[in-house]
This record gives sequence, structure tokens and C-alpha cells, in this order.
Amino acid sequence: SAGQELRTEVISLAVEEPPPDAAAALRTAHTWRLERVRSVDDQPVVYMSTWLPADLFPTLSAEELDGGSLHDWMRSLGHQPHGGPRRVQAVPADPVVTQHLGCQRGEPVLLMQGVTQDTYGRGLEWFSAWHRPHTVFDIDASVNPAPPTADSQSTDLNRVRDLVTELTSLIGVDPTTSHAG
Repeated sequence: SAGQELRTEVISLAVEEPPPDAAAALRTAHTWRLERVRSVDDQPVVYMSTWLPADLFPTLSAEELDGGSLHDWMRSLGHQPHGGPRRVQAVPADPVVTQHLGCQRGEPVLLMQGVTQDTYGRGLEWFSAWHRPHTVFDIDASVNPAPPTADSQSTDLNRVRDLVTELTSLIGVDPTTSHAG
């Protein structure tokens, strides 16, 4: 809302093995775990635990993510968040959630879990976000990609080339050899 200050703070960042659902969604067990708290007017409203594939994001620092948009950061690296499935349910606040949101243990909080994929269906993040009780927010589950640019088209072309190379190595074909039929 107008006049309110939104702030996101990185609580922790480390390379860790993800839970099984995250590993399946990201197709890797080599991941970063990012924990953040989002506040409105210095009141914590969301605690987030996010898993990011370390193969796609080999270098990461809390400083480059603190206070900013994770999806904008991904775009700056050539990865276009597109959207993905989300699950929302009410759950009792556990000790970790109560520590970050300041609510009572067992108090109902809204948990949203999901994966954000790129336009190729590749998992960019798997997350759990606990929302403080009595917080009202609007949800737009789609992530609008940035308008296409020459750089993004080049990134798309490079991704296609990488996939062709990967596929040809899997089937044992040399992509530099012409096969006239």
C-alpha cells in the first residue's frame, strides 16, 4: 500500500542439501539455501526459505540479494522467471517461524510453497513462505518476464546450443559432423 515501506532482509545463505521436494523440482541436490524476512514498516510479515540450484547460480552473496528482488537478480543473470505451481495452506507456527515473525507457537500462519520455473520449465527456485497471521496481501502467481532484448535472445540461442550439445553427447553424435542422408 502507498506510504508503507517494504524491506527484505537476508537472514542466512549457505550451500546445503535441499529437502526431497526441492531436489525433485530443481532436478539437483547441489543447492543454495536462502532465508529472508520481508517486513512492512519494520513489522515482519513473511519468513521465506528458498532453495536455488547452485549449477545455475554458482556465485551468490547476501549483499547482492539483501533488500532487492530475487527475480530481478535472476533476470540480471539471464534467467527469466516465468511462474510455476503454488500450494497454499494454513499451518501452525513452529519455533523457527515464531522467531522470525514474532507470532505465538502453534498460531495459524499461511504457508505458500512452490517452484518458480523459467520459460523452458527449468526450476530456478523452490520456496516456502510463511505469512504472519492477520496479514492481508494480494497474490499474482504469474511472474511477468522482462521484454525481449538482443541480450535475452542471445541467451536463448546459447541455451539452445547448450541443449543440442548435451543431447548429442548423450546419443554419441558429433554435432560438428554433417550427416547427409
